[in-house]
Amino acid sequence: LSKKRIYEMLIFEGFNSDTAQYAINHLQADYKENALAKAREYRKYSNLSKTKIYDWLTSPSIDKFTKEEANYAIQHLGD
Repeated sequence: LSKKRIYEMLIFEGFNSDTAQYAINHLQADYKENALAKAREYRKYSNLSKTKIYDWLTSPSIDKFTKEEANYAIQHLGD
């Protein structure tokens, strides 16, 4: 998951914004690798183009990864 999606999930689960932000600040996640894993999932199950995968990864209503994270995922999708 992206940082934004994790934050939103914590809020949805009832954590207040300070607690959710604290968790995000101390979570040792590799968001580029998370984006790559999601991109590989899209490729495997949906056979989407790299452009469409990038759009979904960076969509403010879908995955919410940063452009940098999505670019990393697209660049390493064939690895």
